[in-house]
Amino acid sequence: MLLRSFVPLLLLIIPLCTGSQFPVVCLGDTPTPSGCIRGVERGTWGNTSYELFMGVPFARPPIGELRFANPVSPEPWPGVYDGTQPREPCIQVSNFVPIAPVIGSEDCLYLNVYKVKKVRGLLPVIVFLHAGGFDSGTASPLTYGPEKIMDAGRKVVLVTVQYRLGVFGFLSTGDSESPGNYGLKDQAMALRWVRKNIARFGGDSDRITLVGNSAGAASAQLHMMSLLSRDQFSQVILMSGSALAYWALPDQDPLYNARLQVGALGISPVETMTSAEVVKILRSASAEYLVESIWELKRTLGIENSVVVFRPVIEQYVEGESFLSDDPRAMWDEGNYQQVPMMFGQVQNEGIVFAGEAFRFMEDPDLWEQFTAASSCLIPRLLGLDSSKAVPLKDRFFGSSTRSEWLTPETINRLADMIGEAGLVYPTLRTIRTHLRMANTSIAPVSMYQFNFRGPFSMSYYYLNYNRKNVGVSHADDAFLYLFSAPVLFPEVRPGSPAWIVSQRFVNLITDFVHGISTPTCQTLNNCTKITFSNSATPEHPFTIAITNASQPELMTFWDSMYHVQ
Repeated sequence: MLLRSFVPLLLLIIPLCTGSQFPVVCLGDTPTPSGCIRGVERGTWGNTSYELFMGVPFARPPIGELRFANPVSPEPWPGVYDGTQPREPCIQVSNFVPIAPVIGSEDCLYLNVYKVKKVRGLLPVIVFLHAGGFDSGTASPLTYGPEKIMDAGRKVVLVTVQYRLGVFGFLSTGDSESPGNYGLKDQAMALRWVRKNIARFGGDSDRITLVGNSAGAASAQLHMMSLLSRDQFSQVILMSGSALAYWALPDQDPLYNARLQVGALGISPVETMTSAEVVKILRSASAEYLVESIWELKRTLGIENSVVVFRPVIEQYVEGESFLSDDPRAMWDEGNYQQVPMMFGQVQNEGIVFAGEAFRFMEDPDLWEQFTAASSCLIPRLLGLDSSKAVPLKDRFFGSSTRSEWLTPETINRLADMIGEAGLVYPTLRTIRTHLRMANTSIAPVSMYQFNFRGPFSMSYYYLNYNRKNVGVSHADDAFLYLFSAPVLFPEVRPGSPAWIVSQRFVNLITDFVHGISTPTCQTLNNCTKITFSNSATPEHPFTIAITNASQPELMTFWDSMYHVQ
């Protein structure tokens, strides 16, 4: 979503007026400080002054021989590091924005730190992992602006993290040549950096809440399982994402995809290439060409296999440095993860993020005809299911269709419902159910929220090819529009408006949890409630915040049968 041309815009947003302060934080010990970083001061709409340190390196640039290699600690820098300038996102092309250009750089392993001025004592910390399907996204203040969090009544230190994406972050050959999970290992190194250094910024290293949205939420759950990350944080918030979702599960044949990636560069034959040959070729390719080739790779894979091409893998051949050593479903079922307090969040229309492509197909008659004609075969495979599941899927979601094709302009919204249930709602509830069965909820309680409030803007604008059709609250609306500010995507809502007030209440919900004062809402999945934000038809009270039932037994029974879960 971020274009290179937006980087100068950030410099305009940062105060440039005379008298701006430039705080300095040093990471080394006095009286001979080292690793000093210069930041800038900014102010919020609520008149909160805070300090911003941008582009802080937590690893060396993963270029040259460090492409497809584990992250390495950064070199010490002389003098004072300039943390007043933004850094480019990790090189990428977005799956979720039509006709997206290649943006970013391989030199991208940086984080941003935000701290409120003049606060006594150490504050709890939020470490945020961005969304993007493992292949896009950024930690930029242009998309994850800190102003709303800085304005919260209960103050926190905020850290946003960039990590390698797509082929650069998740290529694996299934052996020691390229074990994979580099993006997740980048996140783990950033967590260790925060744990070691955050006290210098006024943060409490013993009170770190790991927060993720979408693929960032799946990542956060994987950190609970990984030996590289356990004990680096004390709580988690998973916003619309789960490591148990079909799109986040480990690639079962990573070498196959790695060879096809070579083929997407126009090189053949690839079928008998060794892992070493694959890595050598891909390491020597230009970064831009490698990213652009994703479209050719997706054509080869077919749409049903190309929602998330490069993703986590199980590292069976690496000792000591393995991020993920077993199937996350088995690890979660066995209770093999760090048990900490958890908050889970969902929105009204989760599936629109993946179903948006089908909405765009409607604008092209030829594509729409091809897509609908193959829907009975294609749709189960989109969900990681085989064709034997076609009949129950059709009965549940498209039973009203009288035509042989599943999809019609009248039923396409049901595609979003189906993908939302299978890809986000069900795996989240499955995660909660298993945890409540296995865990000691006195030390690892569960809270939930449901965000159904629709304001003047929505991420569906981008998912639906810039169409302003109202499809309800879309995937990631709660993060981009109500927890953070995204000035490159949307204007800020009017102070005092319903959306403004709901945002304040939502931020307070999150920061209360970070401070450890929220009330658990779930004892068992059948005795589980959630805090629900909704619109109201009453002009005097245009929104509601209520406690509602979170149990969905019929939904769970259906998808348990689809995915053969006991």
